[in-house]
Amino acid sequence: MTTVQTFGPDDQAALHRARLEVRHLQNTLTAMREEVDAARYRKDQAVQEALALVNDEIRQLEGMITALDEEIDSLEYDTSQKVQAARAISTDEIRQLTSTIEALEEETSMLRFGNEDAIQQAVADAAAEIRQLRSTEEALKEERLRADVEHADSMQDLERQTRDHLKQLRETAETLRRALEEEGAEENGNG
Repeated sequence: MTTVQTFGPDDQAALHRARLEVRHLQNTLTAMREEVDAARYRKDQAVQEALALVNDEIRQLEGMITALDEEIDSLEYDTSQKVQAARAISTDEIRQLTSTIEALEEETSMLRFGNEDAIQQAVADAAAEIRQLRSTEEALKEERLRADVEHADSMQDLERQTRDHLKQLRETAETLRRALEEEGAEENGNG
């Protein structure tokens, strides 16, 4: 035998209120789930955009490094060409000066058989010209040495600038990586 329970008007009103509250809670839960899903989607989009920006900046930095390497190679080549040209010019001038000295010495030897005054004057002129030629030769050697030193200095400056630039690029990349890791840690902590 089953007993049928009857509810009074107060009980029915309470039951109706409870059903309305359950329906309201279910609607609230559904809305909160949709809001959480939307927030996750926005977070994922933001992470993707940040990664795209970082990857783009990395590509730009790599391009800059490549351009700097090419510039260094170009400067080394130009400097090397200038040094070689200076050496070739000074070598040719030294050869010419040596030939002139030898010719003057021969001429001096031939003049010894002639007039003594003329010989002495020719010897003095030749000696003066030899001194001048040797002085020019020394100046050319110093100029070649100075060109070598300038080339070495410019290469050291370029290497220092390249090191400084690469250090700055590495620090920027490290800062971006840390920022992404911190953002990822915050998102994992909030998720």
